[in-house]
Amino acid sequence: MADEPQRPEVENPAGKLRVLGFRNVARMGSFRDALRLAAAQGGVPDVASVRRDQAKAGFGVGLEQSLLADVAIFGRFSVNDGATETYAFTEIERSLTLGASAGGAPWGRRGDTLGLAWVQNELSAAHQAYVAAQRGVLRWPPGCRLPSGSPAPSRRPDARLLRRLDEAPQRRVPRHGPAPRVQGAAASARRGERPR
Repeated sequence: MADEPQRPEVENPAGKLRVLGFRNVARMGSFRDALRLAAAQGGVPDVASVRRDQAKAGFGVGLEQSLLADVAIFGRFSVNDGATETYAFTEIERSLTLGASAGGAPWGRRGDTLGLAWVQNELSAAHQAYVAAQRGVLRWPPGCRLPSGSPAPSRRPDARLLRRLDEAPQRRVPRHGPAPRVQGAAASARRGERPR
């Protein structure tokens, strides 16, 4: 597998813009090839049966912008061609993230960050068709099937609201006095004491 990342970055004191381009070359199966083979021979599409050397290309853009001293917004967008199986990442062909974060200074904890984000992930049309053709026979680990009556894979985008709280490590509070002794026959035997 070859990876050719391009990562130009533009930064100013109040914000940052990142751009990522990639092109991975590997032995991968195409969703459309798997669908065509299954239609011609009958059966369930399987990308493993149509693997050949192919490239997967895509790009991503990330933006961070400070609004106030402790408040920032961010957004990320990424897309890839969606034609072939995914090896190294989650199977998402398009993703959009929007969010905001606030530092902990207002509540007296400078090391904390509270963030809230909305994420929408989508599959390409070829990937959706591939998953839909496997309804009821998805092999999640190999050999396992979804129970009959399982819902069909959704063609709607997957959108979720995420929240994040990074807490600064708390200072350890010194414990006063000796550590409590563990009571019980096993603990006593380990210390060489006889039970009373």
